[in-house]
Amino acid sequence: MELKYIIFTLVVILGVPVGVFLTRISIRFMHFTFVSMVVSLCESDMLEVMYISRPFYRTITRGIGFSLAEICALILLFGMILRRDEYKIRWIPPMFLVNAFYILIIVISWLMVKGDVLVPPKYFQLGLWGPLTTDYFEVTLYPLFELSKIFRGLLIFWVVVSYLSVKSNFRFLLLSFLILVAYVGGTALYQRYFQGMHRVGSTMSHPNLLATFMVMCFSILFGYGLKEKDLKIKGICFGSSALCILTIVMTLSRGGMATVVIVCCMLLFFLYFRNRSMSNNIFAVIGVFCALVIFVKSMDTLMSRFSAKA
Repeated sequence: MELKYIIFTLVVILGVPVGVFLTRISIRFMHFTFVSMVVSLCESDMLEVMYISRPFYRTITRGIGFSLAEICALILLFGMILRRDEYKIRWIPPMFLVNAFYILIIVISWLMVKGDVLVPPKYFQLGLWGPLTTDYFEVTLYPLFELSKIFRGLLIFWVVVSYLSVKSNFRFLLLSFLILVAYVGGTALYQRYFQGMHRVGSTMSHPNLLATFMVMCFSILFGYGLKEKDLKIKGICFGSSALCILTIVMTLSRGGMATVVIVCCMLLFFLYFRNRSMSNNIFAVIGVFCALVIFVKSMDTLMSRFSAKA
């Protein structure tokens, strides 16, 4: 076993109990652990160890691993159980039946698989993204990788829902997303203007993943900014939202750009007209102007991207 696996396993075995103890004696450490969990999601490749892996897979999920985010999630989960008088654990979290049905479909489909599928010879001849390194599509193994990733995501979702049972904790979720956007967006700007990358990926393995991630951040920050009364926080949220849009444009992801437009229209329809104020009007005008500047300056690149073949 490599040294990194030994170190990471020891961190899990020893770090979780120590972390739970610290959350029991310090509420500040619990908040710090939550922020660390959310922020670490943007560096999953760097902060993750794959115990079972297929590195030659040309897919997003390439094995069964464990990351810093799951370590923080376990610390928070047991810490909140020990603080039951403060936190209400949602033993049946929202969307439980939907997720259970989705997982059931995956398991049934997996059980119906009769064996690995031979890779057609033409794919070896095409040489897409380099030569293939496997003769079979391991459909008997790959669903296990996906299921492990789904359960890891559900663990984090469960912890976030329970953590936010204390309404005042939402400010730490907001802080986490502001740090995320600043770090990921700053990395994207560095790649684009200092390293000369055409389609930036920032900390993600692919530009499309980055676009999806930033659309999610945008929906939270822009929506919160529309409802927030404090001008300082509103300005920070709108500024971070602008960075999200700029990063999505730099990914040149057609799906990402189309999605953020749809999300923006939905948020304006459901929140802007319900929370009309002078500050929202001013920020809306500034936002439209900045968006027009961004799109005009990058029009040639965007048009070439949308007219190109997928």
